[in-house]
Amino acid sequence: MRILTRAVLPVIASFAMLASSQAATIIDTGAGGTTSGYALASWQWLGNEFDLDKDYTITGINGWMSSWSGGAVQMNVTNIIAGKPGSALYSTSFTIGAQQGSAWVGASGLAWDLLAGTYAVTFTPTDSHFDAAMAFDAPSPSGQLHVGIGGDWYQVPGGLGLQVFGVAADAGEVPEPASLSLMAIALAGIAASRRKRA
Repeated sequence: MRILTRAVLPVIASFAMLASSQAATIIDTGAGGTTSGYALASWQWLGNEFDLDKDYTITGINGWMSSWSGGAVQMNVTNIIAGKPGSALYSTSFTIGAQQGSAWVGASGLAWDLLAGTYAVTFTPTDSHFDAAMAFDAPSPSGQLHVGIGGDWYQVPGGLGLQVFGVAADAGEVPEPASLSLMAIALAGIAASRRKRA
């Protein structure tokens, strides 16, 4: 029994860590259309608000976009000040290829801690030749859409295609069912192998 306990405890600890660190989809507006959208270029930037109902560590963000001439895009998560995207709380960049059809593009591997509240994701091209578009007809918009022109932000109708992934601050409290099932199978296998030896 002592050997079984020594074998089982590391397995339980491993599954507990796995369950607490798996990213979940926090926001998924659905993909927008494929034929029209707001221009994303050096002279115009785009942003969309989203709400968090609790504290999260954001691990990835994607936007639904297409490009004619690709290049680098700076993606920020900002606070909201007076109904507009404010200063960047976090920032990263990604590249989108030229002549890319509508697809989810963005960044993963992030570790951005955000408290419950309202934020905006903004997309700003950093290459002067960049020319792309983001559809504004997401099926389930996450919040107010903003267009940036001439150094200021303006509220416009619609919603960008947006995906936000992360881990809730309290994720370790409730392991997901798949992890629990895996742990149960592993424990049953260990118990069966011990019985055959005895």
